[in-house]
This record gives sequence, structure tokens and C-alpha cells, in this order.
Amino acid sequence: MFQLTVLHAAARTRQVWVRGQNTVLYTRYDDESPWDFYQRILQGSGSTAYTTPPDFDEPMLVAVLEGDFNLPPESVGYALIRGKWHDTIQASDWLS
Repeated sequence: MFQLTVLHAAARTRQVWVRGQNTVLYTRYDDESPWDFYQRILQGSGSTAYTTPPDFDEPMLVAVLEGDFNLPPESVGYALIRGKWHDTIQASDWLS
């Protein structure tokens, strides 16, 4: 699921956030293809780590294990464990 989510994110945006032990930001380089961006994210290279997640105010596409934080308005999210989230997309939506 992680690889599929990263593939969508790398193809659709210039910035990808990955939550884990730290929150990590990957930004696509100007001369970097979406495929190379995807590969770099999977390798975990060329990123900026944050010890606390930043506050987001713009809509975002999100896929997480647990929806334990508030999404900005008009965001679209998938959470395996919904938590605070009520309106989420289904896992199968990533395949369409």
C-alpha cells in the first residue's frame, strides 16, 4: 500500500510528506521525473526531517495507518484505522 500511495503522490505533486519516527518532506527537483522522484522517496534519500509535523492549511491527498489528526478542508484521505476521520476514500480508490 505504501508503494502505491507514493506512486500516486510522486506522479501528482511536487512535495510528499511521509510520517514515521519523524515527519519527512520530499520535494521533487526541477529536472526530476515523477518516476525518479518515486524511486528517491522509496530509497529515503534527499529529504528534510521534522521532529514534529507541521500544521497544514491547504487541501492534501493523504494515506495513513491511523487518521489521528485533523485534515484541512477539502482534503482527501485514506486511513486503515479511521480515528478522527469520518469521510474517507476506500483502498480500492487508489487503483482507479
